[in-house]
Amino acid sequence: MAERQHILRWGGACGLLAALILTAMMVVGLAAGPNSTEMLQPTDPAKISDLLSGYGSVVKASIVLDDLFVLAYTGAFLGLAALVWPRSRWLAGIAMVFALATAVLDFAENARLMTMALGIGSEANLTGSALREFNIITQLKYAASHLAVFLFGVGLVRRDLLSWTVTAFLFTFAVVSTIAFAYSAVGLVRILLMWLLLVLGGWLAWRESKTMEGEH
Repeated sequence: MAERQHILRWGGACGLLAALILTAMMVVGLAAGPNSTEMLQPTDPAKISDLLSGYGSVVKASIVLDDLFVLAYTGAFLGLAALVWPRSRWLAGIAMVFALATAVLDFAENARLMTMALGIGSEANLTGSALREFNIITQLKYAASHLAVFLFGVGLVRRDLLSWTVTAFLFTFAVVSTIAFAYSAVGLVRILLMWLLLVLGGWLAWRESKTMEGEH
C-alpha cells in the first residue's frame, strides 16, 4: 500500500513537471520560427539544414529539454500504472512495457537529433535515407505510446468526472496522434492533448495518493 501511494505521489508530480517542460519546449520552439515543427517529423533535408545552421543553439536546448521530458513522462506513466494496478496488474505491467519502449525510442530519436545539431557526420545526417530512418524511429515511438495509453485507458478505474475525463483523453490521444502521422497539421492537436493528459493524469494520480493518505 505504501509503495503504491509513493508511486502515485511521484507519478502525479512527474506528470505536472512533464507538462511544464512541454510548455518550455513549445516556447523554445517558437524562438526557432515556423520551421521548428519540422523537427517533430523531419521530411525536408533543406529545411532541416537551414534550421540547424540558423538556430543550432535553440535546437540543442530543445533536445536537452526533450530528454528531461522523457524522464518526467516516464514517471507520469508509472503513476498511471499505479492507478490501473488495483483493477489489473498484468494490464498495468504490459502498458508499462510499451511506455518504457516509448521512452527508449524517444531517447534514440533525440540522440539522432543531437548528432545532427552537433554536425557529426556532416551531410550524411541530412540525406533522404537518414531522415527516413529518423521518421521510422519517430513513428515507432508514437505507436508504442498509443498502445500504452490505450491499455491504460482500458484498465483505469473510473469513479468520477476526472477519471472519466482522463480515460476519454487517453483514447482520444491514441486516435488523434495516429492521424497526425498522415496529416502534420494534426500534430499541434496531438501536443495539446499530450499536455492535457499530463496535467489531468498527474492530478488524478496525486489526488489518489492523498486519498490513500487519508485512509491510513
